[in-house]
Amino acid sequence: MIGGTVMKNIDRWFILMAIVYALAGMLLGLWMGAKEDYSQVPVHAHLNLVGWASMALFGLIYRAWPDLAKARLARMQFWFMALGTPVMLVGIPIAHSGGSPLLAIAGSVAVIAAFAKFLVIFARGTG
Repeated sequence: MIGGTVMKNIDRWFILMAIVYALAGMLLGLWMGAKEDYSQVPVHAHLNLVGWASMALFGLIYRAWPDLAKARLARMQFWFMALGTPVMLVGIPIAHSGGSPLLAIAGSVAVIAAFAKFLVIFARGTG
């Protein structure tokens, strides 16, 4: 069951996702440079900041303080990040090209909610 596996290894899952986003960000950056088309810079920036940096930090923090991963909110925080980030990343280029910003907004709200949950988890200091 993926839900149970994720919660036992939430640190590893965050870091795994971070590595995937880092590679995606690098490949997008390489593609933009090769094409000399920098229209996707907002996606590139969010891949690196939200996808790579934030998820890697969540994983490292859960690794350093494993009791935090036991919180029910930790499961919710993980899924908000895991689902909100790709929705946001798909929505950004749509909005940037003049389309509806709905996906970018929905994904961003999920990511913000994940950060708010993490604030509560970390402030409480225990699972």
